[in-house]
Amino acid sequence: MSNGADYESIRFDRSGQAEAFDAIGDRYDEAFPHKEGQLSAGEWLIDSLSAGSRVLDLGCGTGVPTTRQMTDAGFEVVGVDLSRRMVQLAREYVPAATFHQLDIADLRPGGPHDLGRFDAVAAFFSLLMLPRVEIPLALQTV
Repeated sequence: MSNGADYESIRFDRSGQAEAFDAIGDRYDEAFPHKEGQLSAGEWLIDSLSAGSRVLDLGCGTGVPTTRQMTDAGFEVVGVDLSRRMVQLAREYVPAATFHQLDIADLRPGGPHDLGRFDAVAAFFSLLMLPRVEIPLALQTV
């Protein structure tokens, strides 16, 4: 799956990306209101999992709709986002979940943050924000 690259050899500076999402955080859900496909995929995931499953929402944004949808279904949800503001909003909007401001690279095996094992991972748009060379590494991580 990998092209021989690893996170140490391709580490990217995503501070500008985080700053952009920090800046639009309060208006994110207003700017991107059409999430029907995301909700439908969330329903599929809910129907596919056992009660009490542990779910990682990778690139959780404000936590709406996916983290909320998963917690409402009774799952233990951990959300991860690069943006400080998105994590703040997610904690406010979905207090039943746990949130961390982290980069996906921080979650790699042997990386600085081990959040444990998950029964499922939801990743809407977060993988699209990565450079193409990094996507295989991100998929191996999750």
